[in-house]
Amino acid sequence: KGLDNDGLLSKEQIDQRRVQAGFRADWDVTGHDAVTIQGDIYDGAAGENSRLTSFTPPFSTILNQNADLSGGNILAHWKHTLSGGSDLQVQMYYDRVNRVQATQGEYRDTYDLDLVHHISLGHRNDVIWGLGARVSPAYLPEIVPTYFFDPNRRTDQLYSAFAQDEFAIVPDRLSFTIGAKFFHSSFSGFNTEPSIRLLWKPSEHQSYWAAATHAVRTPSDNED
Repeated sequence: KGLDNDGLLSKEQIDQRRVQAGFRADWDVTGHDAVTIQGDIYDGAAGENSRLTSFTPPFSTILNQNADLSGGNILAHWKHTLSGGSDLQVQMYYDRVNRVQATQGEYRDTYDLDLVHHISLGHRNDVIWGLGARVSPAYLPEIVPTYFFDPNRRTDQLYSAFAQDEFAIVPDRLSFTIGAKFFHSSFSGFNTEPSIRLLWKPSEHQSYWAAATHAVRTPSDNED
């Protein structure tokens, strides 16, 4: 009931709804210090057409069921302007996710802290460096016996540091950027992500750039 000829949800049966509320407040505290606080909460549902498998006949069943989605987040950001065009920024973030589907569920908290320091060294060097830490405990309960995570409770962790220098070979015309990010994660251990870039601006309306970057992708829960 409610399926079209392909066994999928008909348009009349798909339930898509979301209610969200949020806020943002900005303060220019001292002229050199700016603070931002913002947050959101939401609740919704997303219609799904899922195929459930089992160890007994009929072994496979099509189920029409809404995925229940809810959560919220809050962020605090502080920026301190230094002399010579430099600045220091600190950001704290918390996020809560609740997701229950026909085949899986996830309840996750994420705590994140970042520090970024931007330094202007003369007219040629523009340096930026920073540190980051993220801790994310999660509970993934078993919804169906043929699809589960082991262990179903774990804490993902990510710690990082990065540095980058943009050097103006010819001010406003030709610049060279070199940098790297170093991080340690629960998934892949210690990794390095180096990057180099060259930017050439022959005129105010034209620019050409080339880059070489090594990136590391974090796998999803399903892949892991």
